[in-house]
Amino acid sequence: MKTFWILLLLLAVSICFTCPLLADQVWTAEQKEVLDFEQRIWSLNKPEQMQEQLAVFHPSYVGWSYERPIPCPLHRQWLDYYSKISETTVWEITPLAIQVYGNFAFIHYYYRIMVHDKIKNEDNQENGRWTDILIKENGKWLIVGAHGGATPTK
Repeated sequence: MKTFWILLLLLAVSICFTCPLLADQVWTAEQKEVLDFEQRIWSLNKPEQMQEQLAVFHPSYVGWSYERPIPCPLHRQWLDYYSKISETTVWEITPLAIQVYGNFAFIHYYYRIMVHDKIKNEDNQENGRWTDILIKENGKWLIVGAHGGATPTK
């Protein structure tokens, strides 16, 4: 039994050293390009930037946020409605992993946002994790899929 616990401890330690938190990683040029794209997306948070927001999504986009029971395509009406009732006033993303394979990439990250509810006139903080799946077409990255959402605060 003692051997089991020693092996389990060694496995846990090895995982910690072989899977370090990648937020402090030095990104390659390809990874940095994906990260810059992601940061640009987050900066497009004003209602007047709706066309720019829509332009980053691939026509076949399907996303699955934690609060939805099934994956859904992008709905312009939802983006339009959301921009009328709320505004992201502060955002921060912490990338954990970025993988690029030619014209395909994905990025996993934590996010922290402050959202102003225009109806209630109050600010709410949300923390979560997200994954965007990207495809590069005609030299431009586009979001083809996504998964994630708010994580409960403890």
